[in-house]
Amino acid sequence: MAGVQKSVLIFYSAIISFLSGVFLYSFFNFGIVLPGLLLCASVIPLMFVIAKRSHTAFMVLVCLIFMMLGCIRVLAVSEVQAPFVSLSGNQAQITGEVIEDPDERDTSLHVVVRTHEINGVESRGVLLATLDRNSDIAYGDTVRLTGKLQLPKAFETTTGKVFDYPGYLRAKGIGATMTFPKLHIEKHAGFTLLGPLYSLKRALEHSIELTLPEPAAGLLEGILLGNKAALGNSLYQIFIVAGLVHIVVLSGYNLTIVSDALMRVSSRFSKKMSLSIGAVGIILFALMVGGGATVIRASIMALIVIAARALNRPAEVMRALALAGAVMVLQNPLILTHDPSFILSFLAAFGLMTFALALENKLSFVPEMWGMRGVVSATLATQIFLLPALIFYSGQISLVALPANLLALPLIPPIMLLGFLTGVIGLIHPYLAFPLMIPAWALLSLVVFIANTAAAIPSASVTVSGLQSPYIFALYIFLVPLALLAYNKTTSHEK
Repeated sequence: MAGVQKSVLIFYSAIISFLSGVFLYSFFNFGIVLPGLLLCASVIPLMFVIAKRSHTAFMVLVCLIFMMLGCIRVLAVSEVQAPFVSLSGNQAQITGEVIEDPDERDTSLHVVVRTHEINGVESRGVLLATLDRNSDIAYGDTVRLTGKLQLPKAFETTTGKVFDYPGYLRAKGIGATMTFPKLHIEKHAGFTLLGPLYSLKRALEHSIELTLPEPAAGLLEGILLGNKAALGNSLYQIFIVAGLVHIVVLSGYNLTIVSDALMRVSSRFSKKMSLSIGAVGIILFALMVGGGATVIRASIMALIVIAARALNRPAEVMRALALAGAVMVLQNPLILTHDPSFILSFLAAFGLMTFALALENKLSFVPEMWGMRGVVSATLATQIFLLPALIFYSGQISLVALPANLLALPLIPPIMLLGFLTGVIGLIHPYLAFPLMIPAWALLSLVVFIANTAAAIPSASVTVSGLQSPYIFALYIFLVPLALLAYNKTTSHEK
């Protein structure tokens, strides 16, 4: 047992040290100096390990080596703006390929293009082009863009926060932007793996729009396909004020909650069937929205939560969560500080796995019918653990989020099921989907009513200014040990 505990301690020490190195160098780049110092410092504990086989010295050695590797991993990230720096603010002609599904907005279309040539010279980079919303462009198309090339700049949001837009795009590998350039398209005629998935997504969107009235159709597209633009700006703002925006934003937050709710609601079936429903629901969702990097990361986090229920060995699942997070950061170290989706996905999974069961044991007064107690505990767990991060990213706090989520989240699993079936059957003919459309429309309308009612309450949302990252760290220094304490108490039967 002692050997196992030592191995676990080494495992977590290595991961925390690696992430610490990545985190440190994401803000303060000391070049090769710090990794060199860490390498030199590791010689001392290495001598103690060789001479005295000291376990403490070995732990120090592991921490130094993995922190050094974290620093080096950030140094190895290529500078995404390099191909565009000399042309910033100037007219340029770019030839490239669309590498993601175009993102529809209210009045525009955001398209990510991998460049092949810039002004006739071979050049490799990635830029974000803002095009007319009606542009007939799809994943895999070859495009020629002519317009002014710009490097992204930080900007101030409506809540007074400064948004690090360059860092956000850099985490996605994007180095420059181009707004409403002249566009020439060569349609892609070959086969791609993601092409049929994106086509299915578009077909489902069209089917939903033909079958359901607004705003139910837009809300279903947001919940089912992650298309938040379909909701419309005014209703989207209402969902922000009500604290319900996470159900229409593609992240691990809603995936984790929904997967857990699916399993709770299906708990009347066998445990194997319940877990299968949750896993299949996540996989279908990932396929429908195209399986991009953000979706894959969010899906992995949600599947780990399912594994936590499938295995009666939560300690191992916690290690799987830590390892998954570390591997994702190893693949792209910039997501640790600049990708809100990854951060919220990880925090949601961690909070759900540590807090939810402890809260469920305290909520004996909540009925268990249809998994209601589990849904409530999962909602509370994620809301508590995500609150500091959500305030940091949005710059505001919804004072009605908790009751709004408790009312709305139990409706999401049946909405996803009925909405998916409505959309699929509607592909054949909208009239055939009518029997399923009615209950789907009723539930979607109820969610809209909950959001409107919550947002209409005076002072439903409060702007929070001045909450910088050090304060967020301080809050999580308090929350993480509290979560781990709750986790240890609820899993003490393993020991």
